[in-house]
Amino acid sequence: IVDFDIPYNELGFYGNCNREMVFIQPSVKALVNLTETPFFFLVLDEIEHVHFERVTYTTKNFDVAFIFKNFDIVPRVVTAIDMKSLDLIQDWLSDVGITYTAGAQNMAWNDVMKMVREFVRGGIE
Repeated sequence: IVDFDIPYNELGFYGNCNREMVFIQPSVKALVNLTETPFFFLVLDEIEHVHFERVTYTTKNFDVAFIFKNFDIVPRVVTAIDMKSLDLIQDWLSDVGITYTAGAQNMAWNDVMKMVREFVRGGIE
């Protein structure tokens, strides 16, 4: 069975997911950029939570970290997203049932995920 998922062009936003700004489009099952190589593709079923970084009233851009259900995978961060896209992205995440949080600081994801793995495996009390 082939299942097609068409990205929502009107919900698209520009962000840096590799080394350059690209147009990223959400859909029902994924978040993609298929116009520039290397392609960017996140399957939403693999995402546990999303965290918005550098969200303040004084910045023009923010970053977003996609935290995987497999805590052994370091979160995928898309940087330099225009603040105007914040509400659209949050609304889309709510629509697809993914939780999110926001903060003013960037996170050291390697360290954060190391603590999460230790906690999940019973190493932190």
